[in-house]
Amino acid sequence: MKNIKLGVLAFGVLGMISLFIPMSGMTLFSGLKETIVDLVIVLAGFGVAITVGVLGMSKPFKVPMAAAALGGFVLVAIDAHIWQLLPHIMDLPIGFKLFYLAQVGGIICSALALGKPEEG
Repeated sequence: MKNIKLGVLAFGVLGMISLFIPMSGMTLFSGLKETIVDLVIVLAGFGVAITVGVLGMSKPFKVPMAAAALGGFVLVAIDAHIWQLLPHIMDLPIGFKLFYLAQVGGIICSALALGKPEEG
């Protein structure tokens, strides 16, 4: 189970880092700054996952923590319209690939944690 909560933390951090990788003279963060609502949603979604992942390192990873992480990753995925760009993932720059990898990996890890919470 420790690997799953490490996965939640790692994918949250990866998602946050992917916002600042330069691509064609700009970053995802600078592109999201134009639409402040999208920026807040993405930062909040990955921020919740990172917070829950850090808390999970010191406490048992219970159902509410996994549900919060899953909610954060799903919120980002819905806001980013992941279903539209995922079929074209190989054509995207590395920053976008990492952004979407963080979403998909985070959703999988959070769902696994939700299905098998830690005892204690």
